[in-house]
Amino acid sequence: MEREGHRVPGVLLTPEAAEGETVAPLVLIGHGRTLHSRHAAPYAVARRLARRDGVAVALIDLPGHGERSSREDELPHGERRELAAGDWGATLDGLLALPELESSRVGYWGLSLGTDYGLPFVAGDGRVSAAVLGLYGTRSSRIGDTDALGLCEQVRCPVLYVMQWDDGMFERSGQLDVFDAIGSEDKRMVVYPGGHDDTPDEGLRLAREFLVRELTR
Repeated sequence: MEREGHRVPGVLLTPEAAEGETVAPLVLIGHGRTLHSRHAAPYAVARRLARRDGVAVALIDLPGHGERSSREDELPHGERRELAAGDWGATLDGLLALPELESSRVGYWGLSLGTDYGLPFVAGDGRVSAAVLGLYGTRSSRIGDTDALGLCEQVRCPVLYVMQWDDGMFERSGQLDVFDAIGSEDKRMVVYPGGHDDTPDEGLRLAREFLVRELTR
């Protein structure tokens, strides 16, 4: 996709439609760290959602990552975050023009960097009806303090927040601050022992089940 002079590489996975079914829910997946849209971890989640759960899934390369220009890495953090929000909004506009997708059932999945870059989109786009967030906090050993709380207060959709109790990248108290600030009346947290990259398969399964349940009820 092209948006305002820059290219946004992405991937769309669609499920096989059941007999008599014409539309599918859609989940947008934002990757973590310096990954890209076809990295094994987010792509594995996308494949399970499409193949097992009957959900269409879109992944895009976030600013400065994957196939995107390295010049975006030089932008201030806030500008990269806002750029990502605009890219997700434009991506969603294009996807919802497809006849096989359903505009009233849109979810977002983004852990770590996927939460950081996804918050403005989830907070500001009323089309998102459920979100999986987490592995993120207001204080980080690698990127310093983040200004997440104001955005968290604007989130209104149901949220499942994934936390690693021994996360070495984001301080425990800062992750709890983020969860506490989320403005949704319907929010819940799952916590596992271990470091930033140690979320077990059970946690990923619960997150998938949460989105599927919210998008198909």
